[in-house]
Amino acid sequence: KMGIVQADHPLFNILKDHIIHCTSIDAYKSICKDGFIKVNDDSFPYTWEQTKASCVYQLGGISLLDFGLPENEVFFVTDQKNFSYAWESMLVAHSPMTVIIKINRDKILDRIMSGKQIRKKIQKCLLIPFVEVCSLEPIPINTFEGIVAVRSISEFVEVSRENCLSAGL
Repeated sequence: KMGIVQADHPLFNILKDHIIHCTSIDAYKSICKDGFIKVNDDSFPYTWEQTKASCVYQLGGISLLDFGLPENEVFFVTDQKNFSYAWESMLVAHSPMTVIIKINRDKILDRIMSGKQIRKKIQKCLLIPFVEVCSLEPIPINTFEGIVAVRSISEFVEVSRENCLSAGL
């Protein structure tokens, strides 16, 4: 079984070079209505990755994944020797599907706190993959480059975006 933690996986190829945000269908609709991704103010249920022990939650940030990093940094936590964390469950955390928002990396990179910066600020938190980054400010929908609707690591479809809700979710 091929996991996303391999560079030749088709889903990785779609996400490569983007910063992404994973969310539920209802939260995606709210993002489109608001015009930006904002910090979860407890309006939506948290997935297990977003518990109160997580670094990004403690910072009051928006959890993102940076697929523009070198592949060896995308796929594993690099904090501990000989420790790897297959974090692909983040991409399928919502039922019946996860909406992955592809964000233009160049448009928001200056607002992003890297994994290293996160761990320097919050030292007592759940171990996060190196690929996890965050924004402490809202992310406008004009930075979006499309979405990927994901039911499982092997069942997904990329949706081009004419406007935020063109996906028909």
